[in-house]
Amino acid sequence: MGMEKKGSVQTLVRIGEAFIGLKWCLTGGTCLGAVRDGTLIPWRSCLNVACFADGLEVKRRLLAAGFDVTVYTSDPIRFMVAQLPGAYVDVHVLEATADGYQFWLPRYMFKLPRRFFDCLETAYIDGVAFNVPAFTDEYLTELYGNWRRPWHGHNFKEPFLKYLYGPYVPKTPASVPGPRGAWHG
Repeated sequence: MGMEKKGSVQTLVRIGEAFIGLKWCLTGGTCLGAVRDGTLIPWRSCLNVACFADGLEVKRRLLAAGFDVTVYTSDPIRFMVAQLPGAYVDVHVLEATADGYQFWLPRYMFKLPRRFFDCLETAYIDGVAFNVPAFTDEYLTELYGNWRRPWHGHNFKEPFLKYLYGPYVPKTPASVPGPRGAWHG
């Protein structure tokens, strides 16, 4: 089941207003839709953003902006879901390391190269500008393989899935756990 598009774009604008003065960008499937289609992917169930700030500050700003916030990794806060009626936003608090940025999910951590996030590029969703990782072609290929071909699901490429899930690579969307039991793709 997808999100209501107009409300979702407004939710991203509201995130941007909450994060004024902080470095943040679209990630995952939200970035994919912006870069490939210039819009949100209709079958997506959530939005994805990353923020480069202290997790407590990110949470405080989201709460002040009227979002309900559920923290899934804490001490420090690295992953949370911000919610407004009809819109879920997966918020990744990126942690810089010497050679990359660590992304956290409720049960997993993975690292992506610094070149994707040290500088950001711009992509548009329905005419509204948002920051996305630099080298978007390489970034999206790292996550999805052939990202230019729409696929009704979370088409992470196999090496990335093996990194996340170990020797078991999920074969169907229903078999992939997520913070709400949803398929994030």
